[in-house]
Amino acid sequence: MKQAIKMIKKSLLLFPFLAISLFSGGCSAHYGDYIASDGPEKLLLEKSFQVNAGEKLGVEAVAADIWVSTWSKNEVAVRIYGNENALEKVDISVDKISSGVMIEIEKRVFKKPE
Repeated sequence: MKQAIKMIKKSLLLFPFLAISLFSGGCSAHYGDYIASDGPEKLLLEKSFQVNAGEKLGVEAVAADIWVSTWSKNEVAVRIYGNENALEKVDISVDKISSGVMIEIEKRVFKKPE
């Protein structure tokens, strides 16, 4: 009985790691507003990071569809898709930070010509 309880506790500790920190599909930013008139999607950015149990995945994104799936590697793989015009309209950053991996996709602020 004690072994079963220990196994359940270990499983509960690993679940957030498997459910959140690891994903194979990564983040896919589709920029739906731009695709129809601006051409087909292509891979814009691909990065991978080694992670440890308990690390977190943070995502702050606008104009993006996000898919997260788990796998058995101690790695976060990020793939961002869009068309070429998307890179002109958003800033993308994907970084390893002390608590895990942070993905940010923000709209650019365009300055009016003087």
